[in-house]
Amino acid sequence: ERALSALKTARAGRHGDVDNYAIFGPMCSEECMDSDGLHLEAMAKSSCTCRDLSPAPPGHGHGGVLEEIAHWGVGAPWTWDGQGIVGYERLGPYRTEGEVCQRNSGRIMCRVLDRCGVWACRLGDFMCPRHEYNKQWTRFRGLGDCNAAAPLTARAGALAGALLALYPG
Repeated sequence: ERALSALKTARAGRHGDVDNYAIFGPMCSEECMDSDGLHLEAMAKSSCTCRDLSPAPPGHGHGGVLEEIAHWGVGAPWTWDGQGIVGYERLGPYRTEGEVCQRNSGRIMCRVLDRCGVWACRLGDFMCPRHEYNKQWTRFRGLGDCNAAAPLTARAGALAGALLALYPG
């Protein structure tokens, strides 16, 4: 989120939006990719959705979901001491609906840069906004899935090497 905010701040006072080429770097950074992956892993291990893992509004508890997650120890900021949840207060108060769902890199890009896409992803579908970004083509970088950039870079490097061999100095 900080990297996308820095891009927006760097463009302040200039004409136009932040370009796709600049967005590609933060969206394909290890931090961004790992964050989405860790959230997916927590959801898979707990058999919960991102909405289940989000703090509930006052008076709307999750029932046994938090206890089960704490018992499994799925990287949550709380633990299970055999009688109840220890550290549950660290979840903090309810701030927004589907708070964990909002931590997807695609939703962060939407919030920070106002690049929200057209798929109209529902809040409970954690990866939908990221999958939409992954389908976008960025000139000289490849698809937003961050895997296509390597072959493109290798081809450009090979071309540059061939040109240098033909025209030395």
